[in-house]
This record gives sequence, structure tokens and C-alpha cells, in this order.
Amino acid sequence: QSPRVALGIVSGRGLRRLRRLVRRKGIHWIGSHGWEWSLPNDVHRSHATAEESRLIYEVSAELRRALRGLLHIRIKRKAVSVVVHYRGAPLAQARAARKLVAQVARLHSSRLRLLAGKKVFELLPVGANNKGTAVTAAVARIRRRHRFPVLIYAGDDRTDETVFARMGKRDISIHVGRRVRSRAKFFLRSPFQVCRFLLQL
Repeated sequence: QSPRVALGIVSGRGLRRLRRLVRRKGIHWIGSHGWEWSLPNDVHRSHATAEESRLIYEVSAELRRALRGLLHIRIKRKAVSVVVHYRGAPLAQARAARKLVAQVARLHSSRLRLLAGKKVFELLPVGANNKGTAVTAAVARIRRRHRFPVLIYAGDDRTDETVFARMGKRDISIHVGRRVRSRAKFFLRSPFQVCRFLLQL
């Protein structure tokens, strides 16, 4: 609520899903790994072209056919990507899913890129958009309107490394989770510790 603070939420989730999860106004939203964004008092924008959206639709159907019959494998089509979740799947089924997803990704490697996350694969359009480019653009717009000296960014996913890599010397970058190789300056063990950090701040 402080006028001195701009709050942003950055996620791999699509914006519609993200808005349902976090019911707050005045937020700078970045979804789909930087392919969708919406700033306060701004319209929902997507960087995907009509051709890229059509490709995602076709690949989603292709993956459903390829992965039919595998246990606990879920496929979700988002605005600019298609996601394959294998959390909870038996090891053999998960391995089969990974192999099939990799095959589909190779077939479309000139137009799609494969992101691997926590028990999830995601196919997105090939392009320069990522969390890092989206956060940089949002911060530049905020700084044009307000005095905004420090960026604080906390993330627990490997896709957050694209943000850490673009942050300035005065900014505070925080990797959340077990200590791994990261471009972040600081580490916190859990989301609970992030809450404590924000309360202390």
C-alpha cells in the first residue's frame, strides 16, 4: 500500500490463472515466462503472434495424442505455451513422457523452445521474451514515472536466473530454496523466510 513501493508478480503461469490466485489491485503482472504482461491501469498484452498461438494449439493436440495412456501425466494449454506436468507419475511413465516431449520439441525446434522445470516441461515460442526481459521493461516504465532506486526480486525457479542476470549492483536478488549455483546475491531457504524478510523490511 506504500506509494514508495511498486509490487510485481512474475510467474510461468498465464495471467488469467495468476490473477485468480492473487486477488490484488495495483500490481504489475508478468506471466507465461515474460510472454504476457499487464501493468496497473493497462490492458492485458501478449507478445505471441496469431501464428504462434495457432502453433501452440496444434502442438497441444499433438502432445495429447502422443502421451495418451500414460499415468498421472497432465497437459495444459496456456495462452502462449503448452505444459506437460509429470509430478506423481510412476518413474517409468515419467521417463516415457520426457522422451516423447523431447521428440515433439525436436520436430518443432525451429519455432518452439523447451523449458524444463520442477516435474514439468513447457514448450514456448522461440523468441527473446523471458522473465528477465519482461522485468527489465517493467522496471524501466516504472522508473520513468517514479523515483525507484532499488529492485528486490526473489525467485525459486531456474527461469528466474534470467532476471538475476540483468539486475544492477544496488539491486537485491534472492534465490529461494536449496543452495545451488545461482546469479542471485542472496539465498533464503523457503517462502516462509521470504515472508519474514518482507515483514522485517
